[in-house]
This record gives sequence, C-alpha cells and structure tokens, in this order.
Amino acid sequence: MADEQAEREVGLMGRTLDDGQGMLFVYDDDRKLAFWMMDTIIPLDIVFIDKQNTVVDVQRMEPCVAEPCAIYKAAAPAMYALEVNAGDAADVKVGQTARISLI
Repeated sequence: MADEQAEREVGLMGRTLDDGQGMLFVYDDDRKLAFWMMDTIIPLDIVFIDKQNTVVDVQRMEPCVAEPCAIYKAAAPAMYALEVNAGDAADVKVGQTARISLI
C-alpha cells in the first residue's frame, strides 16, 4: 500500500509482482489522478476507484525507460488506484463496486 507521498512517487518502479499481488495507492479524497511508468519494468493494469468504492476507470499501462513517458489519467476523480500485473484487471468494469479494506 502506498498511502504517503514518498511511497506514491516510487510506486512499482524497478519491481515485479507475483501472481495475485498489486499496489494500492491511497489518497485523502477524490482527485484527478495521473500515473506514469518511468523505470517500471513490467506492464500493469490500473484500476481507478472513487471514495464510494466505484470503479471509475481501468487502463493498461506500458513500461517506460526513457522520457517522454505516456501519462495515464483517470477518466474521473478517484481516491484509490490499484496497480496489478497486466491482464489481472481484464474482468474489472467501470461502474463495479470495489471492496477495499485498509487493515
């Protein structure tokens, strides 16, 4: 989980994920979120979720090793962003309810 600014800035740079793993980015409230993949070595799916736990966007992100890198902007304000291995969010649809437990 990345719930502090320093953790959110680094994210999954230089890391891989085991099956079923991911990283949840947590913000204080809904906001316009944008991510890039600088120094990220694996393709990822990103699921943007608002404070009502509704999925507002799902995108595939590709690794970037040199600027300029693509910027992946949420289609609507979100409070959470979940990064998982590419393909793991294939069945997630906008409008679905996410179950988030911050234990």
